[in-house]
Amino acid sequence: METEKKQTDEKKELRTGFTTGTCAAACTRAAVLFLCTGEAPAAAETVTPSGVRAILPIVRAEREEDSAVCGVQKDSGDDPDVTNGTLVCARAVLACHDSITESGYTDPAYPGIEVTGGEGIGMVTRDGLSCPVGHYAINPVPRTAIFREAALARREAGMPELPLRIEISIPSGRELAEKTFNPHLGIIGGISVLGTTGIVNPMSEAALVETIRLDIRVHAQEDVSLLAVAPGNYGERFLKEETGLSMENFIKCSNFIGTSFKMLSQEGIHQALLAGHVGKLVKVAGGVMNTHSRYGDRRMEILSACARTVGFPEADALLPMNTTETGTWISETGHGAGGESGQSGIGRRERRSDRGNAIFKQLWTDGADSWGGCVCAGAAGDGEKRGSNDRLNNHKLRKVEIRILNKKGEITYMVYFVGAGSGAPDLITVRGARLLNQADQIIYAGSLVNPELLDYKKESAVVYDSAKMTLEEVVEKIQEAESTGKMTVRLHTGDPCVYGAIREQMDELDKLNISYKVCPGVSSFCGAASALNLEYTLPGVSQSVIITRMAGRTPVPERESIASFAAHHATMVIFLSTGMLKKLSEELIKGGYEADTPAAIVYKATWPDEKRVVCTVATLAEAAEQENIKKTALIIVGDVTAQAGYERSRLYAPEFTTEFRQGTDGFVYE
Repeated sequence: METEKKQTDEKKELRTGFTTGTCAAACTRAAVLFLCTGEAPAAAETVTPSGVRAILPIVRAEREEDSAVCGVQKDSGDDPDVTNGTLVCARAVLACHDSITESGYTDPAYPGIEVTGGEGIGMVTRDGLSCPVGHYAINPVPRTAIFREAALARREAGMPELPLRIEISIPSGRELAEKTFNPHLGIIGGISVLGTTGIVNPMSEAALVETIRLDIRVHAQEDVSLLAVAPGNYGERFLKEETGLSMENFIKCSNFIGTSFKMLSQEGIHQALLAGHVGKLVKVAGGVMNTHSRYGDRRMEILSACARTVGFPEADALLPMNTTETGTWISETGHGAGGESGQSGIGRRERRSDRGNAIFKQLWTDGADSWGGCVCAGAAGDGEKRGSNDRLNNHKLRKVEIRILNKKGEITYMVYFVGAGSGAPDLITVRGARLLNQADQIIYAGSLVNPELLDYKKESAVVYDSAKMTLEEVVEKIQEAESTGKMTVRLHTGDPCVYGAIREQMDELDKLNISYKVCPGVSSFCGAASALNLEYTLPGVSQSVIITRMAGRTPVPERESIASFAAHHATMVIFLSTGMLKKLSEELIKGGYEADTPAAIVYKATWPDEKRVVCTVATLAEAAEQENIKKTALIIVGDVTAQAGYERSRLYAPEFTTEFRQGTDGFVYE
């Protein structure tokens, strides 16, 4: 009792701290006051959601003509928080009412204020979190506090309607994020701004369980119905090293195995592969769902009972063993506790691989037999038969192959062909960015894909440039990764379906029985249109778009010649032909285009060094030469390039009836 009281007293003495959300809100108030008054406050202050006033020393204060920054150093108290001591900043910027960023937040309760993220704040790329996909990971409670403090500060300064943008930043956030769950949860590029009460309490069991629940929920939102689960580092290491599995669909459940499996079932995940130290999993087999030592032991009794069930003749010899490692050594070798040649069982155990202490069992979270027989499946050894007991040796798990299934029972693919977009790194799709962040291996078209897209990858990902590889070499790398359960992203420029050479890769993967899926991207022909503010299908001008290329070293069927397509006078978007512009002009005119037909050249659409040239069919080569454009450009031909002479769209004409509104034409939509 005296020991218990001492531990309780020590726990009461643990010091609390403030969350990143509290720091951000306090900095916001200070930055807005600094911007409005020109004087930096002595301290950053706020009231936490739990009602505690936080007064934080300002360690950074900078002001420019239309912005001000204040920063504080986060104090997490006695909580082992990776963000303890890090700099948290808020920048208050004078903003226009119509300049809201896509990844920022507004709140009708606080008009004229936008809250957004900056350096070191993560971007959400997966559903299931409290922030929407494509937005900065600033959680709802601290976000509301930031809005409130900005509004209070501008009112206090006598400027209650001043339009503001509040940018939260944590300069070391990108580096710190690698030490958190964020990359696993789909928050990339930084950490989250968190805080429900605004106070950091030393880590409790309830907080840890909620962290596990959030991790499970994120996976459930992605229709993953089978997860790898381990209580700690031992099981996680075994999953990685013994099976080579990708750990993107992995949950670390600590001692809360029973609670975690209940949460899996509640979230609709009905299968899990559990791996861990035999000492923990023996308890699970006996119905001990929290494996912490204070909830009981019974390990040797359970191990003995399981051994007896499978007919092991020396089951009773396991009972006096001190450790499950010793017990599993006896089980694997068939030797008793006394040993041989004067050695004890423990002495022989020291010769074994640590991997021999891990066991595997596929568990179903639904059904009466969810937990039974886990240990009877046998210990997963290091590949060497050590004993003569065939019954147990036959139960050893040498290799495990997993296919992650979604709720429809469909395979989650290990190879993804991903469209990189037209050039700008933020034009990749949210799904594409998430897949890049999850990939163990990335093979990208280095001659065409913007290398900045590789910033989305995780630190451990292996990258290959396919510009220097053959088809056979690409497929070989994919096969190597797939054989060890690793995920590959094959990153193609634009959208893979347009001149992406993906069919031949897919056919080779089909031969190897490797599953794959395509993630679309923004094609460069869409990027070129955006560069020109162009609509390819203007009513009354052209309602068709022909995507084609000139015949060069790669032939084009005669029926698809430039001249034959030109006869249609539709909009033409011509790829891979920048080095043959004189010949292209001749073919277009031969097919029926007038020499003065409007045309355009777009070099590296949406890249920072993008160029746009409007010319005519006859002057294509001359215009390209003047701008020193020799490759990586699209040619657009047709009257739509003039962006004139078109008819009004019928869809929005007042007389035109649609499914959603009645026009004046009397048409009845059925």
